[in-house]
Amino acid sequence: MTGTAHRTWMDFKSTLALNDAEAILDACETGEEAALEDYDEFLKENVLPANIRTLISDQRAKIAGTLRTIEILEEQYD
Repeated sequence: MTGTAHRTWMDFKSTLALNDAEAILDACETGEEAALEDYDEFLKENVLPANIRTLISDQRAKIAGTLRTIEILEEQYD
């Protein structure tokens, strides 16, 4: 997960330098999708107390919401 976050951050930084809104959104989308995959894998592979599972599921839901927002913003550039 850390490697994915770092790669996404580096992509994001280089895109910011170009000041290209669509490319920035693409980099954000990539990062959020990678995070969702990591959350899904973690939740699938681990037995957790209910309160911890709820906390992690809530975090995942917030990331999914952010991803939906990014997708809506991307539609504005299509």
